[in-house]
Amino acid sequence: MLNKLGALILEGVQVIAISVIMIVILHVYAFQPQQVKGYSMYPYLDDGDHLITEKITYRFRKPERGEIVVFQFPLNKTQEYIKRIIGLPGEKLEVKDGKVIIYNTEHPEGFVLEEDYLKPDVVTAGKAFIHDGEIIEVPQGKYLVFGDNREQSSDSRQWGFIEQKDITGRAVLRYWPPETFGTVGN
Repeated sequence: MLNKLGALILEGVQVIAISVIMIVILHVYAFQPQQVKGYSMYPYLDDGDHLITEKITYRFRKPERGEIVVFQFPLNKTQEYIKRIIGLPGEKLEVKDGKVIIYNTEHPEGFVLEEDYLKPDVVTAGKAFIHDGEIIEVPQGKYLVFGDNREQSSDSRQWGFIEQKDITGRAVLRYWPPETFGTVGN
């Protein structure tokens, strides 16, 4: 009887230990919960929203324009920010007349970035790093990220590029509050 009880306890401890190890591995290498802090991505994401970010995709491909990413803030690597990718490596970008203009090999004359996720009255203005009317080139391995709430967002227009190695994940699911549950699209 004592041997059966000891075996049962040992088996329970093993199940718990394996479960904890699996959760830690998934958290470190695959998925991570995040909480949105502030209004820089409003109205798409709101202060206090809870998200799941996945960490696998960017091991197999580069981030794409429009994706919402979590990254280490360039001026303080202990903080994580969440923004939308706007400028890709090797492209040139200009903020002009309230719009974002992208210059790349496919569009050497430039094209106005269609940002359907923004409210129609949103105006994109330059800030300390990217000035209105100035064309800036995105170096290889770096990205420009903007918040959707352009007037309230501290983003690449203010403090510059983010490095690909500092991108920690891609937002894929909003799970809180319950009424907003669903995938996070581009």
